[in-house]
Amino acid sequence: MTPSLGQGANVGLEDALELGSVLRNIILGNDIDEITKNDLLACINAFQRARNARVAEIHYFSREQALKKQTSDSSLKRYQELNAGFFKRLYGWEPALPTK
Repeated sequence: MTPSLGQGANVGLEDALELGSVLRNIILGNDIDEITKNDLLACINAFQRARNARVAEIHYFSREQALKKQTSDSSLKRYQELNAGFFKRLYGWEPALPTK
């Protein structure tokens, strides 16, 4: 991911929160000594499903914005205006609520 959106650290923090959420769900639903490898794999799969679309979108727009920055400031401003929906989703993200 290019640093064009300044989102690398934010994505990492979001990942930590989402992973903590799926792990919390399995820990609260089971005795800690009874959690299996399959339970943990299910957590990882749930985490990936929850994060893939958002991270892919941020990666795409970060790259696109980097390319626009190379051309001109007015091109970048126009790009941001045309993609206002993405920027609203980017800056309006909230973590998924725990299911248990």
